[in-house]
Amino acid sequence: MIECGICERRCQIAEGEYGYCNMYENRGGRLETRYPEHVSLLMVWRIESLPVFHFYPGSRTLVFATAGCNLDCHYCSNAYLARGRLEDIYLMRLEPEKLVKRARQTGCHNIAFAMNEPTVSIDYYLAVAEEAHASGLPVGCLTNGYQTEATAQRLAEASDFINVSVKGFDDHFYREYVDGESVAPVKRNVEYYHGRTHLEVTTPIIAGLNEDHIGRLAMWLGGIDTNIPWHVFRLLPEYKMADRDYPDVRQIANGLQEAGLFLNHIYFGNFAGSQWLSTYCPQCGRRLIERVGLGGCGVKPVSFDLEDGACPKCGGVLGIEGGWVDWDSAETEEAV
Repeated sequence: MIECGICERRCQIAEGEYGYCNMYENRGGRLETRYPEHVSLLMVWRIESLPVFHFYPGSRTLVFATAGCNLDCHYCSNAYLARGRLEDIYLMRLEPEKLVKRARQTGCHNIAFAMNEPTVSIDYYLAVAEEAHASGLPVGCLTNGYQTEATAQRLAEASDFINVSVKGFDDHFYREYVDGESVAPVKRNVEYYHGRTHLEVTTPIIAGLNEDHIGRLAMWLGGIDTNIPWHVFRLLPEYKMADRDYPDVRQIANGLQEAGLFLNHIYFGNFAGSQWLSTYCPQCGRRLIERVGLGGCGVKPVSFDLEDGACPKCGGVLGIEGGWVDWDSAETEEAV
């Protein structure tokens, strides 16, 4: 029996058995990855669609995913990757250097691990990050934050940007709906990531379950840094909650009005006609980055009005890392 210390579950894994995420196996007393250097998905997105709004806006991102997850969110939209049988998921071998080469060939400005949890493929993610940095490309990930302090340190050191999905704000929610013991490790890791890498936070809202967490989440995040971008996501439940009602846009928007007392940058999306996607100066109210929704998770920036990261009208600093990157300016390398 060996202990996996990668995530907060700290699974005790017997010889020949797998941990909760199904990606780590005890082989002869050693913790081994079942499918090293394999991806289930590879595609090009705008960085805003991850969502990441304050890191090189407009840039082109190569997104990759593996399989497995250390949580079991009952409403998960990506459950086929996160909680499906690995034997039923098509996984393709793609060494880190080849993945980074694909990023160059498609003119991407950065690389991101998304769709499932990066800590279930931690060695692969770190290897991709090392290769990407050697090639001059930033790299980041979307994570549920439910990892040990040692793993959080490894992720922070390897990542130029991280978006943490904070599912809710109490232990009951985590135990009942995502199969975790507590929100405490997630909160601890969000606080750790702040100041060590570019940090953004996402919270999926599920009808009747966590709308009332909005105010507490905003107050907590604002206590860390009022400039942390917070993406509130109107989730359309799938998986074990496919028959659940969709969240009410107006009800969430009303809660976010009060949340704006604690945070400067609150974004609300995944519905048609959202007016919560653009970035405004918190000091003078000038619109600095205009974005439009493309349906679902798609977001497109259409204008950029900052000078050296600051508002050209009042000089207010927003904490946006990097300047505007034109999607169409990408240089591609010849495919081999």
